[in-house]
Amino acid sequence: MKKGYIMNVDWSIKMKKVRKRLGYTQSEMAKAMGYESDAIISQIENGHREITGVASKCLEYLEIVMNKK
Repeated sequence: MKKGYIMNVDWSIKMKKVRKRLGYTQSEMAKAMGYESDAIISQIENGHREITGVASKCLEYLEIVMNKK
């Protein structure tokens, strides 16, 4: 991956939006999603890392639930 390359803008926006609405720090979000490091959340939010699998489904679910409130 090239330096500065944005992997997926949608995921980066979703991650930050959901995290902020929950009132979580990057560290708290990482723990809640099963990641070992808050650096992973930072990388996702900055578009430098993809989110896949169960984590992507969890994020989509959280977004849907939060939008219904």
